[in-house]
Amino acid sequence: MTYAGNPQDRKLRMIVIGFVVLTAAAALLCWRFAGRGTEGFRLAESSDRLDRLKAIDLLRGRTDAPAIEALFGLCSDGDERVAVAAVWALGASPTPESRERIDQLFAEKNRPARVRGQAAEMLGKFKDTAPAVLTGALLEESQPAVRAGAARGLRHLRKVKTIGFLYRALSDPDEAVRRDAYKAMSVMMVRRFAYRPELPAARQPAAMAAIKAYLLEARVKIP
Repeated sequence: MTYAGNPQDRKLRMIVIGFVVLTAAAALLCWRFAGRGTEGFRLAESSDRLDRLKAIDLLRGRTDAPAIEALFGLCSDGDERVAVAAVWALGASPTPESRERIDQLFAEKNRPARVRGQAAEMLGKFKDTAPAVLTGALLEESQPAVRAGAARGLRHLRKVKTIGFLYRALSDPDEAVRRDAYKAMSVMMVRRFAYRPELPAARQPAAMAAIKAYLLEARVKIP
């Protein structure tokens, strides 16, 4: 007796064929992902800057420990552009491990200022970051790149109580700090003033007075 025409037999064969196809597709995806991951680790060891930058792009957003450690290693790259890009990529992995590494990068004073500044910005991506960490860096760090990074971090963090600190940074002697502080304020207040970051505070008293009056009216504390 043959069961070739049996509906149940045909259904079973369709299920088996479907399972084989899905298994093959999954295997292909795993193979491609593994190859992509392997390439990222290989390129991270390259002496060519473009290869290392490509490695960062391949590893960005991954949450596995080997990828995070590879990115952390690239944060110490001798090429500052590569190191800064690695910090940015590390911040794209929202894990406790990546947060710990970013904290470490920010805390180490011997790191290049741009690297620490990028770490300060990425700290703002983590909503449990204490605002005082960034406001302190904004007003007290000696390196402009770190102060500017702190301002960008506060823009990501978006805590209204930090607006007064950003207002004080509008008088910073460095233009980049003033620019990033003003951007952060504008985002949080959803308002723009006649303030021009390219000019020092001494040359725009009217704009500064208008901003201060607005903050006082809104009961924003200015430290």
